Amino acid sequence: MVRRIADRLVNVDPRLIYLLFAVVLAVAATRPIRGLPAPSPATEEVFAKVASLAPGSTLVMGFEFGSQSEGEVAEQAAAMLRHALSRNLKVVGIALTRGGEGSAEELFRRILAEYPGKSYGTDVVNLGFRSGGVAYLHALAWDLRGVTLGVDGYGTDLAGMAAVGGLSGLSDVSLVAVFAPEWQVVKDYIAVIRDALGLPLVAGSTSMGSVRLAPLVTQGRLDGMLDGLRGAAEYEVLSGITAEGVHGLQVVAVIVPFLAMLTLAGFVSYTLSTRRMLELERGARPSF
Repeated sequence: MVRRIADRLVNVDPRLIYLLFAVVLAVAATRPIRGLPAPSPATEEVFAKVASLAPGSTLVMGFEFGSQSEGEVAEQAAAMLRHALSRNLKVVGIALTRGGEGSAEELFRRILAEYPGKSYGTDVVNLGFRSGGVAYLHALAWDLRGVTLGVDGYGTDLAGMAAVGGLSGLSDVSLVAVFAPEWQVVKDYIAVIRDALGLPLVAGSTSMGSVRLAPLVTQGRLDGMLDGLRGAAEYEVLSGITAEGVHGLQVVAVIVPFLAMLTLAGFVSYTLSTRRMLELERGARPSF
């Protein structure tokens, strides 16, 4: 009995596994939302910072991620952007990392489509990528129009854009949020936003990157942190705007155990089959 099961598992048609995976994925993606995650204290701190801002206040979002980490970090930024727009905040996107400007553009386009009353220039502005790292942030702190040459990331004149109308620099904003898989970039923000300007700073990172950022929250260098896809889902729960974060976490909650079971089944069947072949090679009668 065990031998037959092991042989069948080893020789199973890969197409059957792909079909089973597709079915499980479809069920996970379409099932009703249930079992919403309980927000962690770090997520609650991030949410509270945004929720405390008065309408018309300016939130700066640092888009320091590319396609390799969009699955986690982009949904954190999306959750915060939805919350900000629902509270009538002004949002300014910046990027010190090449590729971040594209992430900001895609996110602004996608989320603005969900809010017909909001528009680019009036409610959000993308300053795009600028090289220089910490030096650029320092310059941006006091002279936004000087360091950007008075244009946004597309070369459009900032004059007349209400989202940056009353800003002379980062020193005038209410909150800065940086989304980055690399903790070194977050430290650049800390050096300027926290240490030089004394402004509140929150961060979002991948599950791996959050391990390096957690001590910074404990030390008070960060005012809060979103941890991977779960952080995005928790933020959506707090804001009451459930979207890709919650749905994605539900899919992961189903797919990960399924993949673990497939891996275990493959390991057991391979081990049993290998043991049987070794016994046959030695001329012994298989023990199963």
